[in-house]
Amino acid sequence: MALCFFGAACTETYQTATTSLTQPTEFALSCRTEIDGSSFEASPLAGCFDEEATGDNHLMAFVANGYSGSVGIIDLTVDQAIDTSLGTPGINGIFLDGGYAADLLASSDGNRLWVTDSRLRRIVEISPLELEITGEIPITDLAGQALVPGAMRLSPDEKKLIVQVSAPHGFIVLDVDSTGVVADSATLISLDELNDNRAEPSMVPSDFAIFPDSERLVVGYLDHNIISVINLDSGTLEQNVAVDIAGELAPNALVTVTPDSRFIYLAHRGASELLVFENTEETGWKMLGLNSSEEQSNDEILAFHGIWGIPIPSLILDLLA
Repeated sequence: MALCFFGAACTETYQTATTSLTQPTEFALSCRTEIDGSSFEASPLAGCFDEEATGDNHLMAFVANGYSGSVGIIDLTVDQAIDTSLGTPGINGIFLDGGYAADLLASSDGNRLWVTDSRLRRIVEISPLELEITGEIPITDLAGQALVPGAMRLSPDEKKLIVQVSAPHGFIVLDVDSTGVVADSATLISLDELNDNRAEPSMVPSDFAIFPDSERLVVGYLDHNIISVINLDSGTLEQNVAVDIAGELAPNALVTVTPDSRFIYLAHRGASELLVFENTEETGWKMLGLNSSEEQSNDEILAFHGIWGIPIPSLILDLLA
């Protein structure tokens, strides 16, 4: 598999691994500033997109490769894959020693990178500056159960790390202090327990998003025609909202919240429409109807899918088989 970044057309392709088992699962961006040709300091991500910024900024791409258990590293500024493999032929990157790199994300200040390892059930901490593993957080020790971590999100205020888990299906919420250190304890939110264990099949999330206030979470499901709004601080269910599509089962795919927290957009599999939900004081959340995705402008889509509020229209990830 390879990673391709392009604007109007694909211009550079980077080989992240040669093994057929490699599966890129996610990528994250970070920015660092070169100091003296051999050392770097962390920089806010916005600095790598500021044309007036001074200093030698390097935009870094970190690519999670699932089955190979590695994180590929690409310096996009100089168009070069960075070899930290210590002589391992064919693969550039950081290895998780038998793990499965399910997801990864970076802090906006460029100091921290986190990877969920679903095989060894842990969160791995990586330094984007030193390009090495700096620590790990065993998930089982955090919640007291044999949880399997998957997708994760960092809250907009960067004070909470939310990790989707299975067995049981739900989320763990970890506090992050001002220096980026993740707490050694977590709150477990079980989706089945929130719904009084009444749902069959189990409540398996398809996607989730954090509200701009960093206090709430919205979840879409694979096998249920609802979305759930959950309070992250109390771990309680605020509202289940019906996804009404003429009584048909509509497995949810992607969910996002607008910057003003007024609307939730939900894409469901097998259809070309976006479902729109509005929050009002009188009724709470309710479904308004359908929006054709073909009518959504690029600016509208980027407003929801930018990186920490920074739309990047020229940067697109294409996974090539």
